[in-house]
Amino acid sequence: MTKPKRFGKKSRQLAILLLLVALLVPSGGRLVDASSKDLYQSAFAPANATPVPQQDVQTATDSVDIPETPEPTQAAFLLPVNDFSPGSTPKPECYSQDGYSDDTITVRLWRETINGSVYNCCDVVISDASQLRAALGGTVSHASSVRFSKLSARNHPVVAINGDYYDSRKGSYAVRQSQLLQDTNTSPLDLLIIDYQGNMHIYSAQEKVQAVQDMAANTYQAISFGPALVVDGIMQIPPSDYLFDPLNVNPRAAIGQLGELHYLLVVVDGRTSYSEGIDITTLAAFMTSKGCIQAYALDGGASASLYFHDEIYNHGTDSGERSMYDILYFASAAQ
Repeated sequence: MTKPKRFGKKSRQLAILLLLVALLVPSGGRLVDASSKDLYQSAFAPANATPVPQQDVQTATDSVDIPETPEPTQAAFLLPVNDFSPGSTPKPECYSQDGYSDDTITVRLWRETINGSVYNCCDVVISDASQLRAALGGTVSHASSVRFSKLSARNHPVVAINGDYYDSRKGSYAVRQSQLLQDTNTSPLDLLIIDYQGNMHIYSAQEKVQAVQDMAANTYQAISFGPALVVDGIMQIPPSDYLFDPLNVNPRAAIGQLGELHYLLVVVDGRTSYSEGIDITTLAAFMTSKGCIQAYALDGGASASLYFHDEIYNHGTDSGERSMYDILYFASAAQ
């Protein structure tokens, strides 16, 4: 099984060299501003991590041909990877006060309050990539939204998080459970592809057209929202003009990969009297500080939601629970 790439010493040296070249030859990249760097170093940063700029996102102007995702050999997986059937129903005796554990999955949840905002966190380790699943409110051919708690409950997750609200934006590339939902790739959004080994791959708007072609035979889930928060262990600074209000404080949601079949879910409450919310740079800093190799922002605002043990775990926003087109969830495969 291919393990996620880690960012080593030689790669750091190369990144520094490329940054120096960028300073001499303007290329559209953005440097880390002083306030973002200070926030990262003072609040979250591990000693050996350095934020790097991300290129400004540019909109692709032409539609692209999207290859079909081949169906994998099902025998290699514990759960189906080419349909939307749910996982095994979690066993009541496997729950603890702050988590769940059986022979196929271990989940631990906790909350952190930092600078007036509440971070709802969930560490997940699974036995098989098929346990990282997606569910739709409607069908592949007909999108429909369903209340988050209802959509989660009917798929028997151990833990679930909101997806990217895929049907609200055209021009995106969307794959769930090997099923192609949207077949264009022209939006100015970073792209997350999760492969059949459970590894996360994040591509910028400039990279993703080629990436979709290269990853066609190994695309299990593809999500179009973002921006990228961590790539190969390095914190990303989002362009100021990225969609979804990256510079202002809002409720936020993210998924990160910590290692092989090891993930971190984070939902930050906002727009409430007890939790203000955060900007995207702060979210990227937090995911980096937790050791994520890759991390990617999911839909935020009123959509930012985490579900555990038959209820919504976070406190959301003052506007209440939202209906959604899609969720991501982790399922038990225990018999």
